Amino acid sequence: MTTHTQSTEPLTAESPEIRAFLSKWHEEGRAAFERSYDNLDYDGPTYAKTATDRRKYIALDAGRSGAFLLDKTTRLVYRIKAYGVPNKRKCLGTIDTILVCNDANLARLRWW
Repeated sequence: MTTHTQSTEPLTAESPEIRAFLSKWHEEGRAAFERSYDNLDYDGPTYAKTATDRRKYIALDAGRSGAFLLDKTTRLVYRIKAYGVPNKRKCLGTIDTILVCNDANLARLRWW
């Protein structure tokens, strides 16, 4: 089990925690995707998970679709209401907690 400690450095789209989050999210969705779509490439750019720096948040996207926003100062991950607007009622927790939680299932939580 990998442990992640909260750093005092501000997060960016290239931070190791963000890369780990994107990788975890991508891999957690692989089995269901491949069961449903055996002729599509899950690792192709259409389904890639990406991070984009914004002023206050880091946008965590699936393909060209927005999914989560991470607050750079509090490290909280939110579902979105609309692109660039966090849904504060649907907070997943801190990025550090999500990374160590084995049953986070980010692929499912995107639609919760």
